[in-house]
Amino acid sequence: MVSVITDEVSSDIDSLIKILEETKLEYVELRKINDKYLFEIDTGELRLINKKLNNYKVSLIDSPIGKHKYSYDKENKLFIKYINICKIFKCKYLRIFTDVSDIEKYNNIAKENNITLLIENEKGTKGESYIYLKELMNKKYSNIKLLYDAENYYSLNLDYIEALRLLKDDIVYIHLRDIKGGKFVYLYDGEINIDKILNMINKDTIISLETHLPMCSNLKKEDLFKESIRRIYE
Repeated sequence: MVSVITDEVSSDIDSLIKILEETKLEYVELRKINDKYLFEIDTGELRLINKKLNNYKVSLIDSPIGKHKYSYDKENKLFIKYINICKIFKCKYLRIFTDVSDIEKYNNIAKENNITLLIENEKGTKGESYIYLKELMNKKYSNIKLLYDAENYYSLNLDYIEALRLLKDDIVYIHLRDIKGGKFVYLYDGEINIDKILNMINKDTIISLETHLPMCSNLKKEDLFKESIRRIYE
């Protein structure tokens, strides 16, 4: 299954849908819409957006929880808001990061709401260490799995293939992008072994493309997206 982070295609919901209609994609990953993070959008507008996305399944709701620092009370309120956003979009996966205030509490809330929390190996968090993530997964939280981003490991000079080997049983989702000489490039133009990653992941793993490449800023997001889609399906 292939998905895409939508705000890297278009920040405008109507333009986004027109672009998506030209592809075979069935899934979308939501982080920002109309230049707003989902938690900044009121419930009524979120429901209208959900109707507009009627032809697509939402593979993942992206939250900043556990990456950005919030007070305990604010983080808890934000977490509940994102749980409700998942329900609006009928999405079973919610991305968080390792540096949350109470991971056991959030696991239990997620379980009560039939949602699985995906922890990303983000640089600058405890999750940048795949050893830490392995120790976390060994605790066998019922509703926590992993989101794997090879570039995050690669940029830290860590063995992203060894990380995948060690963590693959708990990885259900990956972000896919490529890099060369410290700059993001098209898939298969860089130093990440894309084919090896795709051959190693479990068959049900969702592959989500990060298609906006800063080094190609002279190109439109739409063109970058279409080229990324072409390459992943070839």
